Formats: sequence, C-alpha cells, structure tokens
Amino acid sequence: MRTTRPLALSILSAFVAATVAVAQASPSPPKIQSLRTPGSIFAPSGPACTGGIQVDDGSFETGYFVSGSDSRIVQRLTPAEYPSLLTRACICWIAGGPGTANLSYSILVYDDNGAGGQPGTLLGSRAVSANGISDTAPTFFGYDCSLLDIGVTSGSVYVGASWNQIANPNVYLCADESTGTPAAAIYGSDDAGAHWTSFQDVEDRARAVGVRAEFDPNGCIPDDFTLCLVNGRFAVQATYETPAGQSGAAKVEKLTDQTGYLWFFSPENVEAVIKVLDGCSLNNRFWVFAGGLTNVRTVVTVTDTRENNTKIYVNQQGQAFKPLQDTNAFPTCGE
Repeated sequence: MRTTRPLALSILSAFVAATVAVAQASPSPPKIQSLRTPGSIFAPSGPACTGGIQVDDGSFETGYFVSGSDSRIVQRLTPAEYPSLLTRACICWIAGGPGTANLSYSILVYDDNGAGGQPGTLLGSRAVSANGISDTAPTFFGYDCSLLDIGVTSGSVYVGASWNQIANPNVYLCADESTGTPAAAIYGSDDAGAHWTSFQDVEDRARAVGVRAEFDPNGCIPDDFTLCLVNGRFAVQATYETPAGQSGAAKVEKLTDQTGYLWFFSPENVEAVIKVLDGCSLNNRFWVFAGGLTNVRTVVTVTDTRENNTKIYVNQQGQAFKPLQDTNAFPTCGE
C-alpha cells in the first residue's frame, strides 16, 4: 500500500496571501508556497538549457517553495535517448520581494524508483548558488552536472533543488500553470526526501516547474570500471595482469572532472593516476597524462566517445609504470 505525506499549499499573491491545505492524516504537514501575480506571464532569462529536456511551455506564471529549513522540489525529466549522461541542469528562480536576492542551495538528482514512480534513490547532489535573483522576471541559472557521473540507461530521473526556505523566505522556484501545458511529475518534501507529495494533489493548477536538464547520448556512462572525464566526453578503462597470471579490470575512482585513479587489488592501494586535459588552445589537442605506482602489466584505454577515437597505453610486465605525457593524444578539438 502506498502512503503519502500531505503538503499544504499556500498562495502568496502580490496583493494578498492565502493558504490552501489538503486534509490527510499527517502529524505535521509541510507547506508549499506559491508566488502569484494574477494574469501575469513571464518569459525567463538566463542560461536555460536550450535544446535540452524541458516540460514547461517556456513561460512562468508563478513560483513555488516548500516551507521549512529543507525545502525540496523535484521534477521528472526523461532523456530522449538511452543511455545518456546528465551533463547540465538549469534552475529558474524568482524573488517575491523588492530588489534582488541571492541563494545558496543544492541541485538534487533522484532515481524514479520510489513507490509508484516517485523520487527514490538519491543519485547525486551539488552545492551551488544563484546570485541576483530578480523580483520582476524569472531567471535561469545553469550548472555543470557531469562531475556527478549520473548515467541514465532507462526510465527517468528527478531533478530539482533543496534550500533553506526559512532563511530565504522570498525566493521561489519558477512555476508554469498554463492550462495548455501537460502536467509534469512534480514532488515536494520538507523532511530531506523521507516523504514526497505530488504537487497536483494539493494544487490542480500546477503543471511544471522551472527545472530543465541536458543529457548527452554520446557521452561516457560511468560505472565501477569506467572513469568519465571532461564533461563526460572521455571514457577511461584499464586491465591488469600479474606475473602469477591474476588478471582483471581496474576499478576507478573520480577525483575531478579531469582526473581519477585506478586500483586493482584494494581501494586503499592506488595503482595509477590519470587525467585528460583540454589543450585545444595550445596545440589543438586533448592531452592524456598518467603516473603509475605499479610494475604489473597494465593496459589503459582512453576513448573520445564523441568521435569514437581510442588510444591504448601499455605498461609491460615487470616494468615500473613509466610517466605518460601524451600531448598529441586526440586531435578532435572543435568536433
């Protein structure tokens, strides 16, 4: 049996504030606030993930937040192709008071494996900020999400934001209430995602929120054996073989968007560090650098997934891993 926690929806007009609640069994129902200027339609500005996945109609009539110190609002987004790598998220904000506002918050990404297809496993989060949020027009703020290493092989993900609404009472997530917009799956939570409530359960005008995303169907899909670097463009994999014949695929750990390391036998025992650098401004090449702490046979494969070009680097058995400094690795700049 599916159980949901009710949200009470409050509407804050430019002229009047009111509260709308849904009566369901809950010890402490959270509240969703809505900033409303009757009859107004706003076209957003800012980096809006143009060409990515959006479920709004391109304009916003109002804004929402969930009351509390951990206000969470997420929206289901589905890549056009599988597999795809989440590379960018764009979040639209509007201020409810005079002047501009600044907000520190987190981008959230959830799997859609919750009860009934609602948000389930938290796949990743990133602390970001939005400065200069306008009180006269919605503004999108765009963020790189490739470092989260979220590959989507089927279904959808929920993308959204969490912020301290109590400390930021005049900041709202842009909302589309156009009757012609198909209703998107929007959920809110005030208890760190322990319980979720559908917006449409408490506000039948809710259609979509200002959350968009870009997915790269040609990008690297990360897993335990695949390191994805440079905004998901390059895939790094490796194999090893000991003198005794023990062999396998190297496990990987990502450090930054350009750098990661490999291990063979235990995660505490790092065997090699590798990075891919954008040297296009210097010699029109992507560079591959690596340094090793091993003398077993190691085969490192680096693939430019966008161009399907591959470079293979081999460290021979019994040889100390020689430093790798390939500044001519991939002549694929501008591709």
